[in-house]
Amino acid sequence: MTNAVLKLKSKAILKVIEGGKLLSNQNDSAPTREIMFLGMLLVLLQIGDGLLTGLGINTYGVHAEGNFLIKYLISEIGLFPALLATKSIAIAIVFLLCLMASQVIWLPRAMKCVIAIYFFAAIIPWSYILFL
Repeated sequence: MTNAVLKLKSKAILKVIEGGKLLSNQNDSAPTREIMFLGMLLVLLQIGDGLLTGLGINTYGVHAEGNFLIKYLISEIGLFPALLATKSIAIAIVFLLCLMASQVIWLPRAMKCVIAIYFFAAIIPWSYILFL
């Protein structure tokens, strides 16, 4: 893939040609609707996973959790503080990804992949264990 950067005027807009698409970074600092939607969906998945994890651990015990870091934190600081800390960090990362997604061309696609993986690896398993 060939990348070419064209500088138009002395301190003006840079346009990047990548993969046959002309992209401008003039107004790229604000997240697009797609990025905001993806970010909100990731935040909702984090909240849902936190609720399902809390319910699952209260129902089946800490051994039901598959994430070793979460298990360790629960044993050290308790269920609610551990979930609050990890989910808060995850939501902060989602926020940063949304800010970066308008600058990094592949990031929205990666966010879609993370949503799919998270849905199938966290939400569906907990829902199956708890409700079926």
